[in-house]
Amino acid sequence: MKTDLTDLAIGLPFVKGQNLPVKNCWHFSTDGTVQDVLFRDEDDFIAAMNRIYLLARKYDILILAFCLMDNHIHFILYGEFDEANKFMHEYVRQTSMSIARKHNLKKNLRNLEIHHQDITDDAYLKTA
Repeated sequence: MKTDLTDLAIGLPFVKGQNLPVKNCWHFSTDGTVQDVLFRDEDDFIAAMNRIYLLARKYDILILAFCLMDNHIHFILYGEFDEANKFMHEYVRQTSMSIARKHNLKKNLRNLEIHHQDITDDAYLKTA
């Protein structure tokens, strides 16, 4: 993916008290109230980390940050929304399949909602 640094408010003139605009940046997360535990052991986390790398190569996105928590996940993605959304849904789908196979849990994550929010300024990007 070709990164336009101005989309991320990099290189834009700073004006005290004003937020700089950000484009093509998304905060995706899953609902942490659906599952008590998403990743059941260290091997689940390792597989999840490897999955991130493999899927990031498949989609035209840039992963700016991510956090895998016990019961939910967060991704800060740069790119067109459709690509970012496809990445996130495929990541959850593959994670669900992997956990189901390993722990014999059928459709364990089928109700796991994926939320997204448009990151529109540098303050939210830094916070996220």
